[in-house]
Amino acid sequence: MPQWRNSSHTYGAVSLLLHWLAALMVLVMLGLGWGREFAPGEWKPIMVDLHKSTGMAVLLLMLFRLFWRFYTKPPLLPEDMPFKFRLAARITHGLLYFFLFALPVSGWLMISAMGREPSLYGLVSFPALMEKDRALVPLFRNFHSLTAYVLAGLVVVHVSAALAHHFIFKDRILSRMMPFLQRNISSR
Repeated sequence: MPQWRNSSHTYGAVSLLLHWLAALMVLVMLGLGWGREFAPGEWKPIMVDLHKSTGMAVLLLMLFRLFWRFYTKPPLLPEDMPFKFRLAARITHGLLYFFLFALPVSGWLMISAMGREPSLYGLVSFPALMEKDRALVPLFRNFHSLTAYVLAGLVVVHVSAALAHHFIFKDRILSRMMPFLQRNISSR
């Protein structure tokens, strides 16, 4: 039977699912957002709609992730991890959470300023966050774009750090999110 909640040393099944689902959805969201620039004309509106819907799905997922993080605390960082690495991990995770909220909210504000309401794949509509104000659209668009680049950079830092822990420091940090690596590490 799977361990649903986190323990002091490992992530539970729900946290693992939420992490990897968020990772996949963010890659799809960023890919659709940037890829629409290169798409043939008839595909652009489809990609924009999918991008908006995926953004709203990321926002809902992050709300649940935040609830889950308070419900079951993440595993402790290893005691022998240097303070600067612990600090870097906490700051990076905090920034990831912030930008995983800021990106979809800024998109929602941009859509609202256009006088539209976002939907979740056409199934559920969300109310506009503000009255239509086309003068604010460029501001929200620029913030949304900047936020996307910052989030992409944070993802690169996050993945690079996880790989460094696995291949350079040879500790169990990555195996906590990828349990199938447990055997390989314990056999070293």
